[in-house]
Amino acid sequence: KRTVSDLRQFGYCLDNIAPGTSLIEHAGRGAFATRDLEQGSVIAPVPLLSLSRSSLEILKERQDGTVEKSTQLLLNYCYGHANSSILLFPYSNGVNLVNHNSSQANVKLLWPEGSERIAHSLNAKYMLEMVALR
Repeated sequence: KRTVSDLRQFGYCLDNIAPGTSLIEHAGRGAFATRDLEQGSVIAPVPLLSLSRSSLEILKERQDGTVEKSTQLLLNYCYGHANSSILLFPYSNGVNLVNHNSSQANVKLLWPEGSERIAHSLNAKYMLEMVALR
């Protein structure tokens, strides 16, 4: 059982961002700050599920007997390298909705300091922190 002291030391605020619709025309949905966040502050924890790239492959046999290979849409939301067989899927409130201008990013992803934080957080084996840049 976790104590209040554990929460103060290892806990994360999960309501810094909320899903919503952008006021920018054609921008669609995104994650929006629910309060002013200081530069360098952790916006949200990003627990990661480790997946095999091959587990997202879909093979369909066509009527002519040929096999069509495609991938599941989930791949679009995973972190990974093209030459790696491992993908990391982030699963936390709103983190898959964070969008930003590629020349002026709002956030960066960092590995948390200290492995003890990961052990106490959301029972995740792997985790990143989403940190405010401005």
